[in-house]
Amino acid sequence: MREPFRSTGWVVVLDPQGRPQYAGTCFSFRRASYLLTAAHCVEDQNPDRVSVSIFTDHVEEGLEVLRIERHPLADVALLEIRDDGPHLDVFSPFRDTTDQYDWGDPVSAFGYPAFAARDTPHPTPRYFRGHIQRRFEHDRGGRRYSALELNFGAPSGLSGGPVALQREPSLAIGVVADNLETSTVLAKLDEILEPGRHHTERVERIVDYAIAVSLYEISDWLDKVAPRQPAAV
Repeated sequence: MREPFRSTGWVVVLDPQGRPQYAGTCFSFRRASYLLTAAHCVEDQNPDRVSVSIFTDHVEEGLEVLRIERHPLADVALLEIRDDGPHLDVFSPFRDTTDQYDWGDPVSAFGYPAFAARDTPHPTPRYFRGHIQRRFEHDRGGRRYSALELNFGAPSGLSGGPVALQREPSLAIGVVADNLETSTVLAKLDEILEPGRHHTERVERIVDYAIAVSLYEISDWLDKVAPRQPAAV
């Protein structure tokens, strides 16, 4: 993955009382002024209630968001910030996306899951490494998209974070968007209560798998809302 602190930030949303709240991760894509996140991180918010921050020791309003574009089906949104000013030196964007990957390929993810210290939640940067478990069509909560299932869970706040190939760290292949919860049976206990009656107790362990939107599958939308930099002449 690209140097994560240079490529990512986190989303701030104002609550109904105008107080800044931590809402998830975002990352720079194609241009320093374009940032992708999960659409559910910004829901139906207007741009004037959303900003982007890079500070992890406190929650306050960050860089002004000028435009929000939401994919009609996939859980992805584009945030556009100003394309001038020294603050853009902070962001080193992922160059593009690719379809050159498959099941089992090593990947990494980075984001700012919320962490409560002294009863005050604040974003805590965390790096994840694993592999693609499968590719499938994900359909939940009115959102449908081609998805990547990863072999690690996505804690609250990792949503919106980038997923990158280990061998091509400048390319983002996904946006973390969901968690798939499953279980595995650790033990099954049978208890005989009386002749002819017995009770069976199953001991299970819950396993979470992160789900990411496949960016290559929404390339047409990305080309429209986040066009590539013009080629140098």
